[in-house]
Amino acid sequence: MNKPSRLQLASWVSIGAGCVLSGLIWFYHQSAVQSAEDDVTVDERHLASVYTEDLDLRLEQVSQQAELLTHVLGDVRGDTAQLETRLVQALQGVDASRIYGLGVWFEPSVFQPDGKRFQRFMAQPEVEAAAHGIKVEWLHAQDDFYQSAWYGAAVRAKGEAVYTEPYFDVSEAYITVARSFQTQEGKLAGVVTVDMLLPQLRQLLTADPALKGRWLIVRSPGGALIHHPRHAEILQIANQAGWRINDMVELQPAQLQSLARHGGGQLLHPSGYRYIDFTMRNAGWKVTLAVPETEWAVPARKVRQDHLISQIVLWAAVLSLLFFFRVQARRQRQLEREKAEAEEQRAAAQMEIWQMAERFEMLFLTNLDGVFLLEEHGMSEVNRAAIGMLGASDSSTLLNTPPRSLFPRKQPDGQRSWPTFLRHLRQAAQRGNHRFEFEFKRLDGSLFPAEVVVNNMHLEHGFMLQMMLRDISERKAAEREAELQREEERRLIEELQQTQGSLLREAAERQEAEESLRDSEAMLSSMIQTANDAIIMITGEGYVELWNKAATHMFGYAQEEALGQHIHTLITPERYRATGNAAMMRFAQTGVGAVVGKTIEIEATDKTGREFPVELSITAFQRHDAWHAVAMIRDIEERKVAEQRLLEEKAAQQKLIDQLEQAQNQLLQSEKMAAIGQLAAGVAHEINNPTGFVASNLNSLGKYLNDLTGLNQIYLNAEGELSEATRGEVARYKKQIDYDFLLEDTTALLTESRDGIDRVKRIVQDLKDFSHVDEGEWLLVDLHKGLDSTLNVVRNEIKYKADVVKEYGELPTVETIPSQLNQVFLNILVNAAQAIDGFGAITLRSGAAEDRVWISIQDTGKGINPENLKRIFDPFFTTKPVGQGTGLGLSLVFGIMKKLGGYITVSSEVGVGTCFTIHLPVRRGEVLVAAEA
Repeated sequence: MNKPSRLQLASWVSIGAGCVLSGLIWFYHQSAVQSAEDDVTVDERHLASVYTEDLDLRLEQVSQQAELLTHVLGDVRGDTAQLETRLVQALQGVDASRIYGLGVWFEPSVFQPDGKRFQRFMAQPEVEAAAHGIKVEWLHAQDDFYQSAWYGAAVRAKGEAVYTEPYFDVSEAYITVARSFQTQEGKLAGVVTVDMLLPQLRQLLTADPALKGRWLIVRSPGGALIHHPRHAEILQIANQAGWRINDMVELQPAQLQSLARHGGGQLLHPSGYRYIDFTMRNAGWKVTLAVPETEWAVPARKVRQDHLISQIVLWAAVLSLLFFFRVQARRQRQLEREKAEAEEQRAAAQMEIWQMAERFEMLFLTNLDGVFLLEEHGMSEVNRAAIGMLGASDSSTLLNTPPRSLFPRKQPDGQRSWPTFLRHLRQAAQRGNHRFEFEFKRLDGSLFPAEVVVNNMHLEHGFMLQMMLRDISERKAAEREAELQREEERRLIEELQQTQGSLLREAAERQEAEESLRDSEAMLSSMIQTANDAIIMITGEGYVELWNKAATHMFGYAQEEALGQHIHTLITPERYRATGNAAMMRFAQTGVGAVVGKTIEIEATDKTGREFPVELSITAFQRHDAWHAVAMIRDIEERKVAEQRLLEEKAAQQKLIDQLEQAQNQLLQSEKMAAIGQLAAGVAHEINNPTGFVASNLNSLGKYLNDLTGLNQIYLNAEGELSEATRGEVARYKKQIDYDFLLEDTTALLTESRDGIDRVKRIVQDLKDFSHVDEGEWLLVDLHKGLDSTLNVVRNEIKYKADVVKEYGELPTVETIPSQLNQVFLNILVNAAQAIDGFGAITLRSGAAEDRVWISIQDTGKGINPENLKRIFDPFFTTKPVGQGTGLGLSLVFGIMKKLGGYITVSSEVGVGTCFTIHLPVRRGEVLVAAEA
């Protein structure tokens, strides 16, 4: 049995120690995991207790504020001033920012001895205000407050704080802290309440950065949810269930259970958390801290990771030791084998070196190529061929020559010789051997090319290269000669090939050009002869060289007739030929013309002498040093006719558009006047009612005044029977009121009022007559009455400009549309008043002749200029300044008269005045006959 080595024993000891240490590490880490989880549990319970204590402290502070008020109010005896003073002092110690409202509720006969209860509830701003001494308004309290559960609980607690269940009121959720207080005799005096907003409390709990993913859930002793981080989602699900709540405190325990059963369980108590419960000392609220499972998993995971890393490091160290011992054992055996083999190889190598030295010496001395042995300090040996090749007398001369002097400064390729040679030597040293061509310089300065082979001798000690040189001057000369001959042959062959290719290309190009020319000529001839436009080519002097079929069709000359003729003789009208000949002479010399390179429209003539419009385009070119021109001519006679027809149609359309605009404006004006007429009729109707009862009242007032005057006269007759004192008093009063003037003026005022009412009635009737709301009907009307009604309507326009003179004749009733005829009167009367400068006269005349009547309106205005007189009925024509006239008044008059079957004439003299005469048929039948005609 082999005895184990020291390395094997060390390996077994390493494995045993690793197993023992691994077990110890496992036990240690197991205890560390449990300890880490216990630490987390302790920390989280401490955090939950901190939040519970904080909530207890906040509620205790509110309770203390309520207690402060009970001490202040405990000895109240119904003194209002004392109560308010002490309440202000107490409120100065209240932190209003921590509460929402404060209430004081008194028992009967405590605050006032009338058997009534008094109370005062103050919201946060009122608490702050009252703390600064503002008078408190005490109110009578209703009994339902004193019958509430919280009031009874506060009374039973006898001064201890009572916390109500959370509740929602109006717009917010609250909790109330209530404390009862007593008088000095120990009687119940009342209750103090402090309200606290739950949203403020929730905001404090939610915004705490120490939570870091934890939840705080707070419930009241009755099971109401006071705080939950998913408040909004709980409200949304509850409202979707149809419970219609405003805050989650309104959810009853049964509703919370139903919510948990119908999908809200994960919302209220989601999985993945551990829950730690605490109960508050004072309020009895249940505070639950929900901590993610990861808070326990992270420390345990960290401990397990440390355990895994420790095991990995331990066994890595054990394996490293085992591997190290194994490698050391293998290396020891390898060294022993290599030592024995090295001894054998060294003996064989020594023998081989001796043999190679003998062979090398023989080759070195007898070689025809120059051989150099190169060491680190330079050349160490050269053979006879190297001495002769470089032109040296003996080996010592060559060995003492600096190596740089054996090369020209630069090689034929332009590279510097010495750095390039050293680079080749380095390549040989790296590769073992290297072959290249290099140019050397003999000691006499002549140059020669050489083929160089460098071998690395691979000596055991030191550095040595063997360099062999072969003079290749003759080979290079032969190569150059052969290259020159090859170059000459290649040049001759290329010249022959180029000559042959050139001839072949010229022949092919000539044939292709001839075919292309024939094709082009055929295609051009076909295009020219089939073109729709006339194509004519002329010389610089103007003689025709080409004349296509379209030119024959357009001008009537056959091709045989036109060729050789002067172009102006064929197609230019007589009146343009002189100018054309002069331009042609200038073109023949310079190739420039007024119409060259342009497209113009001119007149041309055909064989029959007929002139017609054409479109002409001329292009110039040179051939055989002479100028020629090509003209393309298009007959545009039909296009011109179509353009003229289009212009005429456009003018007709524009005229129709103007007529439509005129009709539309007249229609708008008529509709506007109809609307004004309806408005006037409505106003007249509305005015009629009050004027009717005003007139009736004035009549009654006149009768009453007559009766009072008679009665007064009886009193005057009896005045002598009065006592002296009474008569004196009556006389003084009559003088004071100016009795005689009063009687006289009262009668005059009544008469003037009646005259005013009569005038209003006449104006109203005139408005009704002028408007004629039934404007679409043909009626038998009195023209004088319509004219007078119109005068009353425009009275304000005329009365400051002119006197109206009426010279009416006898007129029959006329069948017409009264509202439209009144519009005619209105427009002419207003124009007449506006035409008068200063003050003038407007004369109205009328008459009848057979079945027609006439009315003339003459003014003494400026008159109308003769050039404007024929345009006054045109739409939009006006001589008034911009903004004062539309130019539609007389146009509308002209249209209405045409509709009514009549017409209007006008005469005017500048500086004298203008007269408009309206002619109308008596009956409508005549209008229809005129319209049909």
